Amino acid sequence: MTRKQWEEANRKQWAVEVSYSQFDTDLVFDSDIDMDTDQAMFLTGLSYTPIDRLTVRLALGAIQGGEMEGDAGEYDVTSGVVGSATVLWRFVDPKGWKPFVLGSLSLAASTMGTRAKTFPRKEASMWATDARIGVQTGWVVWKRWFPYLGVRLFGGPVFWEIEGEEVTGSDKYHFQLAVGSSLALGKGYSIFADWSFLGEQAVSAGVAYAF
Repeated sequence: MTRKQWEEANRKQWAVEVSYSQFDTDLVFDSDIDMDTDQAMFLTGLSYTPIDRLTVRLALGAIQGGEMEGDAGEYDVTSGVVGSATVLWRFVDPKGWKPFVLGSLSLAASTMGTRAKTFPRKEASMWATDARIGVQTGWVVWKRWFPYLGVRLFGGPVFWEIEGEEVTGSDKYHFQLAVGSSLALGKGYSIFADWSFLGEQAVSAGVAYAF
């Protein structure tokens, strides 16, 4: 058996993860209603890697809350649910200081409640869908640390209600520039973090276990 065959035979195909994330962006409804929006959420995920280059990930989480502020007033974001499906494909393998290149495609949907901060504190539901395509490149350092740079493009409608009228919106930026890394701790455990610093701003961190 060659080394490559041995590594493939012993490769861990499954992984579970838990993470916490926050994001801050601008949503624009009916072309002229601008709302600064931030949310926080917990996610759990399950990944399957049938072949070395391909990973499929499903995630389900709970929206913990947030705020919206802008042309339509001030609102609290109450609890909600979010789910996503992601496919990742490694186009280029790392070798020495040669970086890897990883592509991703994901679909997500979420639902949550909103409540006006001023009397009579009207409540309304919000639904959002999202499709994202991304590319990230990074390095394998000491066989344990995986820093990367990434760019993601995305879009999808957001459905909401203002003063009893249904409105449709979308993200103002439709892109993210990000840096991140993961660190293998041994025995299948790893930790990871991601910071999107331009466009839709977000930060996330978590722990994973591969088996």
